[in-house]
Amino acid sequence: MMENRLEPAANAGAWTRFFARHIDFTFEYAVVFFLANGIYILGWWLLDEDILELIDAFFWPLFVLFVPSLVMIFDFCIYHIFGNTFGKMVYNLEVIDSETGLTLKSTRYLLRNFMVLLFGFGTGWVQIITTLAQLIQYRNLKRKGSTGYDKSMRTAVICSHFSSLRMFGGIVVYGMIIGIFLGGLYFLADYYGVSLREMLH
Repeated sequence: MMENRLEPAANAGAWTRFFARHIDFTFEYAVVFFLANGIYILGWWLLDEDILELIDAFFWPLFVLFVPSLVMIFDFCIYHIFGNTFGKMVYNLEVIDSETGLTLKSTRYLLRNFMVLLFGFGTGWVQIITTLAQLIQYRNLKRKGSTGYDKSMRTAVICSHFSSLRMFGGIVVYGMIIGIFLGGLYFLADYYGVSLREMLH
């Protein structure tokens, strides 16, 4: 049963949304990245050399091309299973229908995710375009009270309770995710026989 959450919660602030999104994106990207590497390493043990050459030629370029979409699909899976994403849970945020106050059905949440990918991240392929897209949506949120994609989707992000402790806790969680991600990268770099700098590039 969908719950009406429009009152007494208030619209979430830009920075709260920013940190929640980056906790989600970093965690989800790390999971997708390490799963892809796990599949690739498994292929070394199970596949012929000719097939491995094809994988080397096509797997990673395709992964780079589709990783933003894969992350958004994984984000949708978390929402569908748990009812919210981890970053939003940390900051007590929720995406709702701006007209009815009801929580979103999973299919509508997935559609919003791809709107976020296109207009909030500028597809996520080129950093300068991503930064520009985020600045545009930040301006929309500050001036109009809503991002462009939320306005077109008739959705809103609300915060039912916020505190400085939650902000600090979110930063700690984000730091832990970054630390675990870098630790995993160090392990993979050692496994592949390359430097950590080469892995990051």
